[in-house]
Amino acid sequence: MEDFEKVNYKKFRDKILQRDNYRCKKCKHEFATDELDIHHVMPKSHGGPSSQDNVESLCKKHHRLFHKEGNSLDEYAFEFKHFNNVERVICT
Repeated sequence: MEDFEKVNYKKFRDKILQRDNYRCKKCKHEFATDELDIHHVMPKSHGGPSSQDNVESLCKKHHRLFHKEGNSLDEYAFEFKHFNNVERVICT
């Protein structure tokens, strides 16, 4: 039997993938569920919540590229303007 947290994460992940139409927010291509990751726009390490407003679907390639050394939160927030409050949070 799965623990409560894993079951809730699976439901949360499925809801986000469905909301994003199983498409990567970066390249806009459609992917199978096992080819997509849930990415925190404002990282948890910077106080970003695990909420629907702070996560998006990224293909594994773009998720990996974002987390590679050299990508900054500011550059990423600039690219993903659909999260209106990210730039405001970064600047404060």
